[in-house]
Amino acid sequence: MYGLEMGRSVPVKQSDFMCAVIVALRNDSTLASFVNNRIYTQVPQEDPTIPFPYIKCSLLQQGDWSTKTDYGYNGILQCDVWSNYKGNIQVLQIMEAIHDVLHRKPLLLASGQNVCLNFDISDQLTEQGTQIMHGVSRFRALLSE
Repeated sequence: MYGLEMGRSVPVKQSDFMCAVIVALRNDSTLASFVNNRIYTQVPQEDPTIPFPYIKCSLLQQGDWSTKTDYGYNGILQCDVWSNYKGNIQVLQIMEAIHDVLHRKPLLLASGQNVCLNFDISDQLTEQGTQIMHGVSRFRALLSE
């Protein structure tokens, strides 16, 4: 995606954004105690060897947030948590740790752009026909140059 700032194109490097999110999550000791490095952007659905719990992060929506003088970008980051722990306590603990890492914490991309993430909404449910708990946390991402 490209935005316009005073007549020039400024690329939004979504891969840089996702890498920065993954690094921030993987560097947190609380999350590491639950999931180690099992934080993905793509989880092979057919692979039964992936141990629980794990996290999958996705960028769901992206949009231009520019003004006449400043470049900006917004998007929705979704973090999905899967756990086979009985009950929802482990999913809730992992979602709280994700919140602590991402909510209103500065995130600097390799491109030098700053991202502010604000918690939006969360939910948890049991996957149909299984004992697997699924938690969902969404964050609004605002990026400026």
